[in-house]
Amino acid sequence: MDLGTYERILNLNLSHANFTTAGQIYTEILTRERAGGYLGRDVQMIPHVTGEVKRRLRQLAIEGGKNGKQADVVFVEVGGTVGD
Repeated sequence: MDLGTYERILNLNLSHANFTTAGQIYTEILTRERAGGYLGRDVQMIPHVTGEVKRRLRQLAIEGGKNGKQADVVFVEVGGTVGD
């Protein structure tokens, strides 16, 4: 939950598009699977989950966040809780 730190350092107001959790990724995958988006195939970590992560990063870079501008740089922090 370092998003507030990044907002202060960069002097930006970031939106929900700038923050993604594993739960959001899995919810999107399951919703797409239930709608038939995978044509009855098994959902797998690779390529489906990793593909969704890449899709979200590309979408953020192209469409931007709250301001709607294309990003010059997309900074990604991957992490978890100590002990996981």
